[in-house]
Amino acid sequence: KQAEAEAEAKHLSGIGTAKMRQAITDGFRGSIESMKESCGLEPHDVVHMMMVTHYLDVLKEFAQSGRATMVVPHGPSAVADIENQVRNGFTQASMAQPAASNSMG
Repeated sequence: KQAEAEAEAKHLSGIGTAKMRQAITDGFRGSIESMKESCGLEPHDVVHMMMVTHYLDVLKEFAQSGRATMVVPHGPSAVADIENQVRNGFTQASMAQPAASNSMG
């Protein structure tokens, strides 16, 4: 009985994580569409701008906290590497969306 409860809890946690990731993806998609419409930027330019901004915000938060030490890649490819990771996340999320929808319904 305890094993069943743990399995169900893990299943529900997985569904919650999938919904959270989908909400993040939807938010990014909305931001990209909004920037494209209002500024005429291409989606890859919007993602680049969002990633650079977020990257700098995170660095600023760490610097202001005074409680953390962080080693940060800082070469010319650092932001491009982060962009690639986010792009891969979007790709995985879009592939997982139909699978998640099928398992929930």
